[in-house]
Amino acid sequence: RFEAKSWGNMDRCFRESLTDSIARVKGLTPKEATQPPQDEDFEHVEPSLEVAKTRAKCLRVYSAAGRAEDYRMQSNKESAALSEDSSSDLRSPAASQSEASTSYVADSSGVEYPLWSTTYTELGQLGMGIGMYFQIMEMLVGLSAIWTTSALTLLYTCLHFAFNCSSGEEFLISGVSRTSFASILVNNHFETLEGSIPSCAGLSSWKIIFCISCFDTIAALVFFIGVMWLRHTKRQEQQRMDKESITCRDYSVWVRGLPHNVAHENEIRQHFEHYGQLAQVHIVRSVGKLLSCRKRYTKILQALRENSATLFLSKGQCGARYAMHPPLLFLLVTEALRSYLAFVTAVQVHHFTPGARIHLSIKAGRLQ
Repeated sequence: RFEAKSWGNMDRCFRESLTDSIARVKGLTPKEATQPPQDEDFEHVEPSLEVAKTRAKCLRVYSAAGRAEDYRMQSNKESAALSEDSSSDLRSPAASQSEASTSYVADSSGVEYPLWSTTYTELGQLGMGIGMYFQIMEMLVGLSAIWTTSALTLLYTCLHFAFNCSSGEEFLISGVSRTSFASILVNNHFETLEGSIPSCAGLSSWKIIFCISCFDTIAALVFFIGVMWLRHTKRQEQQRMDKESITCRDYSVWVRGLPHNVAHENEIRQHFEHYGQLAQVHIVRSVGKLLSCRKRYTKILQALRENSATLFLSKGQCGARYAMHPPLLFLLVTEALRSYLAFVTAVQVHHFTPGARIHLSIKAGRLQ
């Protein structure tokens, strides 16, 4: 028996107590008694009650500590083996990033897309949305160039004629308002302009405004024509990209919550064939909840096995190095039982979530 004043002192006290017990039974020195006791070590010892109690205590404590150490060593070996297997399968991060970037900029045949000569029709192989996105961007670039050209005339006129060159006087309108039609109509400065733009001298303001408005009208017409053209080409490109990237999944139906007594695909086929001809029917059962419950139960049992060989420190008893408190043990046992009961209950009531993927026949490009 020993009394540990602190957790750090418990291991030293345990070793000393075990050594003294073995030395007292075998009549050895403390140094010779550091070896673990075996059954044959007690063959020539007088079988007294005190010796039997000491022998049982030494074997029990040393065996418990040994089992705990074996469990820890086995767990470490399994973790090391798992990490080695995982590391052998994984490739270096640099290689993975390089291959990923290459696959993103390559077509289906593995040839990389050129930077300046790739069209949106080629990018449509990566997905319909990608091709349509770059098609819209290409159209917006052309429209922006036309809009900018049309707006430059109005912008220059508003900024230039906001200042009267003859008198050197700046008009009252300032800031962003200079870029509006109001700055052109202030004091009819187009009619009083002298020498700034000879071709505009003596012209009335409504003629200048009419010319500027023509640019705005042309830009608006170009915009509407571009929208109509985009609508027409979008449908054609959508059909073309859809044909190139079509898969069986696009024409499949996923039905969830099927009856639990469904035994064969023919029952599903007979039920859904009044909607149309079916190409294939597959029934898949979802056991994710069962697997997660079983995995959780296995982890708890593993924790219990690792800690079942340890002893908790109590009054008048020896304890191993790693102590386990009774409340923690109770929680682990309770959680293990609860997970096991949930798993058994789910299996008994067939807690499956069946689903069927039905491949419908294609006729005239539509689902029948």
